[in-house]
Amino acid sequence: MHWRLIIALVSITLLAAGCSELEPKTGTKVVFASIKPMTRQQIADASRYLTLRGRLLLGVGGPRIQSVTDSSITLLLPGEKIARSEIEKLIEPNSLELYHLSKVATTNHPARLWKMKVPARAGGSYLFSGPNATLIDSRLDPKSLLKEVVGVPTEKPVLTGDDILPSAAPQQASEGWSVLVKFTEDGARRFHDFTKHNIGEYLAVFYNGRMISAPLIKEAISDGQAYITGFGSGEQARAAVHGINAGTLPINLEIVNVEYY
Repeated sequence: MHWRLIIALVSITLLAAGCSELEPKTGTKVVFASIKPMTRQQIADASRYLTLRGRLLLGVGGPRIQSVTDSSITLLLPGEKIARSEIEKLIEPNSLELYHLSKVATTNHPARLWKMKVPARAGGSYLFSGPNATLIDSRLDPKSLLKEVVGVPTEKPVLTGDDILPSAAPQQASEGWSVLVKFTEDGARRFHDFTKHNIGEYLAVFYNGRMISAPLIKEAISDGQAYITGFGSGEQARAAVHGINAGTLPINLEIVNVEYY
């Protein structure tokens, strides 16, 4: 009992000191700045996002916040000298949207404006042919795809990353890599209702503004989870998992200083 008490006291002391005695003496210090003053909640949410993303995306063992003001956050990335180009990934926009391709021809609706050709391999381009012999490549022209085929901004997503729990996991199968996602309670209910009433339709998955897959809905999905396919490699699938699980940066930040210690 005596030794347990000593161990507990030592652990508390180390945590209070930020584990400074245990972490590497070298690393990278990054200062992020906000154009507008941040609220206390925004500072807390952004700090949590940056440390989680530093661990998941950059593979840093113990990222931590050194200091904050109402307009800046200083992040320490111990043990690693990380290039600025890699650090910028921490604040890159991260989005996931699922859209109904209501303008794309299906077996039940063959006369719709757009025809879709599915790629032969995972990670390949979807090709859309439409009015006036228009041809859109999903990889080369994602903006035209969203505007002309999907119908954005009039067409709204069926679900977004806000409807997904931070528990995504990569999966490998014979047909390639995918990501298993689980929906929130409300997201699961809406996903079930949509799939129930749209059997035979295509549901396009857009990750960071690019369509990665467009599975055909074959049945109502009621178990609150789904596989996102279309990743060309395990690295792409893992990067998506890290982005989904880290959530969304609550405020716009920019990198104003990177130094090594």
